[in-house]
Amino acid sequence: MEKSVNCKVVNLGSSSEGNSFILEIQRTKYDTPFVILLEMGFTATELKRRMFDRGYSLNDINVGLVTHEHNDHSIALKEFRERGIKTYAPQSVFNKYDIEIENDYIIKEFTEKVLGDGIKAFGIPVEHENDDGTLVENYAYVITIENSYRILFVTDTKHIKYDLSKFRFDLIIIESNNFKDVLYYQLKNAEEKNDKLKIRAVKRVMRSHMSVENTAKTLATFDLSNTKAIFLIHLSSGTLGSQTFKFREVIVNHLKKENKRIPKVFVCDKRGNIT
Repeated sequence: MEKSVNCKVVNLGSSSEGNSFILEIQRTKYDTPFVILLEMGFTATELKRRMFDRGYSLNDINVGLVTHEHNDHSIALKEFRERGIKTYAPQSVFNKYDIEIENDYIIKEFTEKVLGDGIKAFGIPVEHENDDGTLVENYAYVITIENSYRILFVTDTKHIKYDLSKFRFDLIIIESNNFKDVLYYQLKNAEEKNDKLKIRAVKRVMRSHMSVENTAKTLATFDLSNTKAIFLIHLSSGTLGSQTFKFREVIVNHLKKENKRIPKVFVCDKRGNIT
């Protein structure tokens, strides 16, 4: 039987310069959509401008959901919350912005939060580093709608260490930050120049972000029988235009190799395009 849920994904921009998405959830039993602002990684002024350009305002947002405290994922949170956007995030995010918050809005590992009627979010811990090498509290989210439609959102991690093969996700929004060979070249070049800052930065990317190759391998472990679309996010900031098709190509070719069903694969860039 066809599901009575549909979800529109709107990219407001995705890269190390800032990340934010709108999930517009349509359900046949409701007259109006339920809208989630997923990540708030631009200044409040810039994020409102990007929303306006795509036909949205703060009045359209039902809830906000943030993965971790880094600025490119959370910087507008304090102002947006002051403007009435109910936002769910890890405790460390609220601590960063000196926000006293009720426990109802604090995301904890393997704990489900009710975002709205029939809409829940489940936090899965993933590993991501601060600039000094310490781990930051960060969650991937499984968003479940009407107990049947599932969305996976995962970013800023090298891998997912938990087995998600039993889930049948309708939508997957997943980081695909860079190519392994590009990173190895950057590292080798930095080592030859003894550029210690660059060496540390590249190694951090290797430890903290999914390469497109890791993304492909991860997707191949999933049951994709229900998956309508895969959105690749958080590409390297230098990736633009015609380069983006290479990310899609790696994903499709690996899924073919593993004899997996291939859903539609889209790429989200830093300018807010989806191709």
